[in-house]
Amino acid sequence: MSNQQKIKEFNKIFLGIDHSLDSFDRFIFFRLWLLDQEIEKLDQLKLIDLVERLKVGREKLKKTLVVLSKKGLVYLQEDDRIIINNLFHSPLRTKCQLFEFDRFLISNIDRCRYHHKQKSIENYWNLDYKAWLVLFSLVLYSDRHGIVVKLGMHELNIFTGMDRYSIQRTLKKLFEFGIVRSKINGTLDNQYLNFTSAIYFLNLSHPLWGENIKYQNFKFTYFPMELDLLEQGLSAIKYITDNFNGDIEKPIFETLFKDPKTSNYHFKNFDNFDFLLDFYPQHILERVSILKAKEWKEIDLKSTNNKKNNSHRLKFVFKYIAQFLSMRNNGIEQLYIGHIQQNMMMFKNYFRVDKFELSENIKNILPEIRQTLEVGQFQIYAFISQFLMCNEILSIVQRTHIHSQISIIPIPMLDDGLNGYIFPSKDLKENELYKISFIEDDRLYKRIEEKLEMTIENQKKYGLLHPTCEELVF
Repeated sequence: MSNQQKIKEFNKIFLGIDHSLDSFDRFIFFRLWLLDQEIEKLDQLKLIDLVERLKVGREKLKKTLVVLSKKGLVYLQEDDRIIINNLFHSPLRTKCQLFEFDRFLISNIDRCRYHHKQKSIENYWNLDYKAWLVLFSLVLYSDRHGIVVKLGMHELNIFTGMDRYSIQRTLKKLFEFGIVRSKINGTLDNQYLNFTSAIYFLNLSHPLWGENIKYQNFKFTYFPMELDLLEQGLSAIKYITDNFNGDIEKPIFETLFKDPKTSNYHFKNFDNFDFLLDFYPQHILERVSILKAKEWKEIDLKSTNNKKNNSHRLKFVFKYIAQFLSMRNNGIEQLYIGHIQQNMMMFKNYFRVDKFELSENIKNILPEIRQTLEVGQFQIYAFISQFLMCNEILSIVQRTHIHSQISIIPIPMLDDGLNGYIFPSKDLKENELYKISFIEDDRLYKRIEEKLEMTIENQKKYGLLHPTCEELVF
């Protein structure tokens, strides 16, 4: 088995192993499986040899081997030898976008400590085996920028064998070490998104990663808009439902507009949104009752205690999906229906698809009607994504138009007014951090870009490190 095949097989086993195993037992099995792949003669090693290689107590190892044997993961021989059950296969498949980081964690699994009183502890990382399990789960679910979406407590419990409190304590440690940069908390409910889990941002330039370090270009800004951009975008939904209900009031879309002559910015309102009504053809709406219309009119994301987290998560996802869309001009344009249909699975990966109540006389053409309704719904989401991303990015990159797909990735932020982005940069020798300010002068705004030092304090100030992080350690 090649090294790449071994890593892919390990990933499948990691995700599909018996969920009832506790964290220590599964960690030992992973060590045994890798050892079996390495020496290919694991069945010739006695228990005392395994104790020496794994650096774990004899009695504790014996207890774990009994558990693994009962699960059918290993076979115990009478002479204290074991055989790995290589017929075990996981039905799960995953394509890790951070393959080098994935390989690094697997290759260095023996550097994790079991407990703080371990012998020769100075030879081990500060990370224990529980931190390794959680971090490995985050890496498997991460995109190539370090953004982790749809990995919640439920999934972490399945992949690590740890309870909620152990996972939270371990995440706290990863934040303190600076290995995980930031997080948007999960929520109990959200009327737009189809997942409630937290969103994480990994530190790909942490010293832990050694020669695999990936440097990034970060830019942050506070926009001077008085009206929240997300609420402006969501008002498009209210406009459509108001028209459907006969109560028409056009939304206000306030954006920063760059004057090409002076290079200064000023506010400009867009007020022609009739094309929004085309998202749901009138001949369809006349025969369909939109069950979610009442909720859609409520721009406050439901009156729950997690309203703030809901808002942060929703704003992030709307901006995040922009990388999958073809962006044009100022974002106030209807995407072609064909383009929406091509990206249906992408939308369904993040957003809820509302159920619609259809009249009896059109149930015979249900598939066509449903597709029309879904496309209309995702056109609205694509519009909001364009509006948010283009109005922010156009102000940052100093371009008057965007003609292609955006490769600028939003950063999960907790600050209400602060907006952060990862900009594509090749061959960086170090991380770069920029602050962009808009200084008002007689109703005009001058854009000022300042490069900042990538200090711990600056990273904490702009949300790139958790407030509890004092030093990048591992």
